Order: sequence, then C-alpha cells, then structure tokens
Amino acid sequence: MMVFDLTMIWKGNEQTYGNLTLAPYGALVGIASTNVSAYSNENDTIISNESNYLYGIYMGMKWRSVEYARR
Repeated sequence: MMVFDLTMIWKGNEQTYGNLTLAPYGALVGIASTNVSAYSNENDTIISNESNYLYGIYMGMKWRSVEYARR
C-alpha cells in the first residue's frame, strides 16, 4: 500500500480559481513519503503536451496523475 503524505511547500505567484488558490504550472507543491516530487499542472484545463522521462523511460505527460504514479 502506498501512502501519499504530501507536504505543501509551494509559495508565491498564486492564481485564484473560484475559491481555490492555484500554484503556477511546474511549481513544486509537495513531496510524497516515497520521495517523489509533486508538481503543479496549474488546473484541470491545462494540457502541457510535454513528455516526461525518468532514466530514459516514458512516464507520461508532465505533470499529470499517471505520470506522477509512474514516477
């Protein structure tokens, strides 16, 4: 079982969306207990079309949930 204990570390350049405050795209927003960094994809309408590779292996589109889970 994987536990995701994200600690909020992003600060500054905030953007609001309704009652939410959004981190800018690519901002480090936390680190999981397994030392996997979590980055902001800004909001659910952003599609980066950027690929992310780790050790030459395709992880997925930056910074989407599938890519995060694979890392």
